[in-house]
Amino acid sequence: TAQVYRNPESEQCARLFSDPPMNFAGLSVKAGQYRWQHADAPVATSEFEFTLPDGDYSIGFRPHHGYVANKDEATIAFPCTAKVSEVTGSETFLHLNYVGRDWVCVVHGVHSFEQGTSLTLNVEPQHLFVFDGAGRLVETPVQSQEAV
Repeated sequence: TAQVYRNPESEQCARLFSDPPMNFAGLSVKAGQYRWQHADAPVATSEFEFTLPDGDYSIGFRPHHGYVANKDEATIAFPCTAKVSEVTGSETFLHLNYVGRDWVCVVHGVHSFEQGTSLTLNVEPQHLFVFDGAGRLVETPVQSQEAV
């Protein structure tokens, strides 16, 4: 249902209600400092539209919310490597590798990215879901009139 799509109660539910599946990155918070777990890279808390207590989290976003080029300066940047470009009509499913994780980004238009090409995937913070260490939903994206 639309309610489950917008507010999945768990990380597993979010994976099942997104096709292609939602992309996830691990985030650790300790003493107010945010770090990407798999990249072991610091994150400016100003990049997020929420404040989290200390703990481990999964940050998720849907494939159609990733952008290969910056939309504006308020995006979170993920350095990725292109794996495969899959053209499906007027869209391209861009398969990526982000520090050993397989991600998919839906890019509008017909595009071809050579395998192994380094690129930056940008996501606006208002599109992020946050799940706690047990996989339970903690934060949902800012709601819009997005069609399901």
